Amino acid sequence: MADLSILRPAVLNGIIEEMPAPSELLGLSLMRTEPNPFPTVLYDTVRGSRTIAKPNVPNSEAHIVPQLGSGQVTAGYMYVREKKVFNPTTMYWLRRTGTLAQKRGEEAVQREMEDLDRRVRFFQEYCIWRGMFTGSLVVNEADVKVNVDYQLAGTHKPVLSGTDAWNYVDGSGNYTAPIRRHVQAWKKLVSRDGAATITNAVMNSTTLQIMMRNNPYTTASGIMSDRQKDTLYNSGFVDGLLGISWREYDLSYDDGTGNAVPFIPDGYVVLYSGANDPFVMLDGPTADFSAPQDHTGRFAKTWQEQDPSARQALIEHNFFPALFRPDQVVYAKVF
Repeated sequence: MADLSILRPAVLNGIIEEMPAPSELLGLSLMRTEPNPFPTVLYDTVRGSRTIAKPNVPNSEAHIVPQLGSGQVTAGYMYVREKKVFNPTTMYWLRRTGTLAQKRGEEAVQREMEDLDRRVRFFQEYCIWRGMFTGSLVVNEADVKVNVDYQLAGTHKPVLSGTDAWNYVDGSGNYTAPIRRHVQAWKKLVSRDGAATITNAVMNSTTLQIMMRNNPYTTASGIMSDRQKDTLYNSGFVDGLLGISWREYDLSYDDGTGNAVPFIPDGYVVLYSGANDPFVMLDGPTADFSAPQDHTGRFAKTWQEQDPSARQALIEHNFFPALFRPDQVVYAKVF
């Protein structure tokens, strides 16, 4: 069989490392990646401090300041390891020699590796929106059980009901939820608990439509100008609304049964401050014996089975979305 360069470990892993995350995955675009070459995840959560310094006099001992109040999160990595057996067409091109065969064989391998990589990225995205931002990452598979507490305080997970719910409709058929009051309360909460200012809010289109229906009744003049409404409808993004950048995010994942499940459920809004480096994607050490020593992040390899004869490809990733500053996040159930 032709020795395609893409099948060599150094080349294959170089290609994998250069594969960008799909641009439509908002969560991954928000997070920088940091290597964490330890067998488990262990980090401190930092609480914001509003305490001011006290005056002193020359030649006197400095005031002793206690360390920032913090908690600690310990967890195992989210470990993903998936592989593919190349189909007969791919095997056909892999077995042939010549420039055209090599080109088509490498394209076929790369397509399969990109598909594996995309599956891993989508699971990372799931862990961000259905785990980290909610305050609890739970996985209940037959062979994997995960329950991570991100130490998001109960006050940072408000649940609106009754006339406060954004989908409440009065006797005249009007949506009358006091959205401005809600947002101002959440901004004050993050300011007091996290010493930060909420800068971003994300929700899906269903929640956005309900929010827009409340606009004329929130205040006498509404909370959005006509320009802002046009921008939000046309682009799914608007800056400056109540001092926050609002983003519509409708991407979904397949739950394994063919159902499309939104990363952010209907009726939920994620609000956060991006200051102070609040979250990061930790890349853990590779568990595969074929990986270079001390390798962190995604790892890929291919190999040939002798009986039955087949070429297989694999990607694995040890990762964990870490939330260093939980007081800078609000996960609100608005209806």
